[in-house]
Amino acid sequence: MSLMRMLLSIVVVACATGSLFAQEEPAKPAGSLADRQDVVRERVTRLEDRMFQISQAIKQSDPEKAARLLESLGASRGMAVRRKLEEITKKLREEQFADAATAQEAVITDLQSLLKLMIEEPEKIGDRKKEIDRLQVLREKLDNIIKEQKQQKADAESSATTPEQAKAVADAIQSAKDTLGKQRDLSKKTADKDADAKQTGSEQAELKKSTEQLTEKMKSLPGQPATEELSAAATKMKAAEDWLAKEQVPDAGESQKEAEEKLQSAIEKLEEHLRKLDQKKPLPEQSAAQKQTAEKTKGLSKDVESPEQQPNPSGEPGGEKSPEKSGDKPSDASKSPSDPKQDGIKKEQLDDASKLQDDAAKKLDEAKPDEAAKKQEEALKKLEEAQKKLEDTLEQLRKEQQEEMLAALEARFRAMLAKQIECSKASQRLVELPAGEWKRSDQLEVTEISTRQKSVGDDADATLYILTEEGTTVIFPQIVRQVRDDAKEAATLFTPTAIPADVRRLQDGIEQALRELLDAVKKKQEEAENESKNEGAAGNNSPQPLLPGSAELKLLRSCQLRVNAATAALKAEQAKVGGTPESRERLQRLAKRQEEVATMAREMHESMTKAQ
Repeated sequence: MSLMRMLLSIVVVACATGSLFAQEEPAKPAGSLADRQDVVRERVTRLEDRMFQISQAIKQSDPEKAARLLESLGASRGMAVRRKLEEITKKLREEQFADAATAQEAVITDLQSLLKLMIEEPEKIGDRKKEIDRLQVLREKLDNIIKEQKQQKADAESSATTPEQAKAVADAIQSAKDTLGKQRDLSKKTADKDADAKQTGSEQAELKKSTEQLTEKMKSLPGQPATEELSAAATKMKAAEDWLAKEQVPDAGESQKEAEEKLQSAIEKLEEHLRKLDQKKPLPEQSAAQKQTAEKTKGLSKDVESPEQQPNPSGEPGGEKSPEKSGDKPSDASKSPSDPKQDGIKKEQLDDASKLQDDAAKKLDEAKPDEAAKKQEEALKKLEEAQKKLEDTLEQLRKEQQEEMLAALEARFRAMLAKQIECSKASQRLVELPAGEWKRSDQLEVTEISTRQKSVGDDADATLYILTEEGTTVIFPQIVRQVRDDAKEAATLFTPTAIPADVRRLQDGIEQALRELLDAVKKKQEEAENESKNEGAAGNNSPQPLLPGSAELKLLRSCQLRVNAATAALKAEQAKVGGTPESRERLQRLAKRQEEVATMAREMHESMTKAQ
């Protein structure tokens, strides 16, 4: 497979640069553009022949790679690359340079699509999916450990709290309530049209100062209860103060209202904290819970190692032969930046966290909850560092998975579209021939077109399997399913002596759908590329759909428009010739397609509602 990649890559570069293997083709004059172009055609011919020969040679030993070579060969022939290159050579000989250059760009695009199709490695995509699933399980375990550790830290802090500290919390609750009452009074004064805004602003400044002082007192207590809420309240008070200084009363009132909400939240947090102080867990019980969490962290540390890293009875990673022993040297290109073995969750962070958890348990056994809480705080930092690293790795893996999926789909859709265009053109040529003037060669061509048309449906079926496995889109796979069904139906309608009008209608619809699918993929690729360039963009650790909802809605709309156009055409036809068995069959197909569109719309609505 690597040989094929290399050959095809060289052909692509040759087409783009005009460097046509002069050292291997001494008989060809280097100065003739047409002759140099003809070398490219010969190389493509040789490449296709080599692909077939290799596929046959490895059919028994490596059937999967053989099938991929044949699939790529079929795509190349479906794109009619050789014929296009012959036409380019002809244009160059006739000095139609502008037309030749345009055609060359199209061929380069086709060859690049073939290259992507050959590079696509399902086993690699499958391995990445397995790794994502494995890391998601690790993340769930780590999230639960962090949740437990936070609770155990809170329990230790409660046990470490002195009566004086508990009284400080109770006093803080009363202070916060008093502050809330004063804030409400200030809010009413602000709403009074006769009140002096600047005087109210001065009073607001004093209240903000006392809130900041209360915040500092809470920071000195174990657990720093409600400091975030109190600090946010002070910030809103400062905003209100600034608005009052500018005599912008409505804005000031809004900030005051938000300050009241933050103060109420702080009071609730302080009261909850005080209740926990009154319900201290016995230290032996806390120690047992901490030891249990430490064991879970140690178990997670072992799980962090990917299967290839974990030891096995043979003494080799994953129980497989090492690359050196199998004769294959690992390629640097095969290692992605997100490879968990290189840049994933750090096992050392979990090991450090488990040691700190063990130390915390010892301190609890020694009846030193204050020192235990400090160890637990350090353990939490290590766990959260590991969590962040794990989430970054998952995000990168998902991004790479989506990039590979989009590249594979682009290559497939481009190859299918090229094949469909050739089928449509060949069909149209025969349709335009006067009745009774078909030659034997034309009749034979009908069979060939029908076979190629069916292969479009087969390609769509293979693509549909990929999309179904991916499972994040609603409309995308349904449109591909329609392409498959229409292509296979069109293939059955050909007759030895005629091409029914239904065939051309179906072919035009298939071509339009494939163009829209390809455009949707290309647009998503451009968006993803722009997002990757934006280094300041926030990460999103939840799986993102292959296509955004807007793109799927656009595909759904286009599908409905095709149904509308087909319905209008059928109506006009029936108005001229009346109902026929063929028109009734078309009407049934349209009714089925309309039902499919309605189902897609309903599923899309349900999907969007769930996401909200």
